[in-house]
Amino acid sequence: MSFRSPRIHIIIEFPELKLENLFAVLRRIKERDGKIFRTVILTAGDRTAKLLAYEIYKLGIRVTSVDGKRKQKRVLRASDGFNNGKFEVMIVSESGVEVETRDIKHFINYDMNLPSSLSLFKQTLKRRRFG
Repeated sequence: MSFRSPRIHIIIEFPELKLENLFAVLRRIKERDGKIFRTVILTAGDRTAKLLAYEIYKLGIRVTSVDGKRKQKRVLRASDGFNNGKFEVMIVSESGVEVETRDIKHFINYDMNLPSSLSLFKQTLKRRRFG
């Protein structure tokens, strides 16, 4: 089986435009692929993860979020739901949570500091068990 890297989308904007730009990226994914699926959004904070999950849910997209405050049982439930197709989008905060995911189609870096090189970025993805 060959490994296919996900498409990587990075949101860099003024804070007041970031959410709007995230919605634009999700719309482009839906227009190009016909639906939004197998999309992971990485964010820096637990509160941001919850806020994004709520805003994306209001768009009618099946979404789950995982942050450092979640118990392992809930993290596993969210991860399994994402892997089984119950959720189209999973938002993960940086606060040390490791999530097992398979076959990610799109990876969106919402507000994480960008590594100095793409290879370092890919190493970060593998360390966090994405893909």
